[in-house]
Amino acid sequence: MSQELTLDRAAVKGKVEKTPEGYLKIDAVVTRPGVFTYMVDGKPHRRYCPPEVVYDSNALETLKLKPVVAGHPYTEPGQMIHADNFRKLAAGWTGENIRRHEGDIMASFLVTAADAIKRVESKELKELSCGYLTEIDWTPGITPEGEKYDSKQTKRIYNHLSLEKSGRVGNAIIALDSGLDADGVSYEITNDNDITTEVQSMATITRGGVSYEVPDNFVPVYQGMQSDLDAAETRETELSAKVSELQATADNLTADNGKLKTELDSASGADEEAIKTQAKELAALYAVASEAGLDAKDYAEKSAAEIKRAICEKKQPEVSLDGKDEAYINAAFDYVSKLKAQGRAATTKVVPSLDKAEDKAEAARSGMINRLTGREDK
Repeated sequence: MSQELTLDRAAVKGKVEKTPEGYLKIDAVVTRPGVFTYMVDGKPHRRYCPPEVVYDSNALETLKLKPVVAGHPYTEPGQMIHADNFRKLAAGWTGENIRRHEGDIMASFLVTAADAIKRVESKELKELSCGYLTEIDWTPGITPEGEKYDSKQTKRIYNHLSLEKSGRVGNAIIALDSGLDADGVSYEITNDNDITTEVQSMATITRGGVSYEVPDNFVPVYQGMQSDLDAAETRETELSAKVSELQATADNLTADNGKLKTELDSASGADEEAIKTQAKELAALYAVASEAGLDAKDYAEKSAAEIKRAICEKKQPEVSLDGKDEAYINAAFDYVSKLKAQGRAATTKVVPSLDKAEDKAEAARSGMINRLTGREDK
């Protein structure tokens, strides 16, 4: 069960009188039971307005002393008439003579606004439409008369009565004289008593919980517009999702870029320190290799492990290092270094002075740094 605003049209079936003040006093059919075609979600929808709802005395009480307007207030919040907009929109009001008559509901009302009176008398506004809140039962069914419907009204609360330009087939016209034939087709009775048929088939479309009366030939146009709108909304949703996806990708790339920059900065500093450490180690090894009597070509462009191996083989040729791993070679070099230190402590003839060794180590270290950093003199 749901509630929505409904705007139905009916017509004069009584008389129109002009009061001494110039007002129009009208007695008219304002609603009736039946199955009516509406547009719901862009599709034709048959709604049943059962007699027990249309004739309900509590509902009819809500139609008494309500505003009469020249056209439904489509631009107002909720499309309703209330105290805040009554002075701006009201063209009159209904009376208290609300009654059932030959299957219809008739109401007496007064049109007091000069502009609305002129439009009624010129037959520009020749139909009536009730604006009311209604509760809807969306269960399909069949009327007692055997007519199928898609939903039905279960309750009404009237808000206003509107003077309109056109209505459904079967509705009479507001005129200073009017009548209705036995088949329910409306006729306008002109001053010279010529009778002309007024046939304007109407349908009701529902959008945003609000129903609107439109000519039947507008329905295909509305359906096309609704289809285009649905397609546009779907495309907008897809594009919005794509934008969100691209934004997320951009955000991730920005984060990754920041992370990479941090790692690069860190790596740059670490690499510089590693180069200095490696150069210092190689420079020291070059000095030891030179002292061990190795030719420069025997250790130039070699790794630290290869230089250590060459020094060990030079100092202790009787020890074979074939197939030995790096840990073994490091241990052998440490041992040879200890022997070298002990030999240097015992005699100064075998080992050059410490100052000269350190000078050689420093010179070798500087040369190594220049080669690694690309600053070596050509």
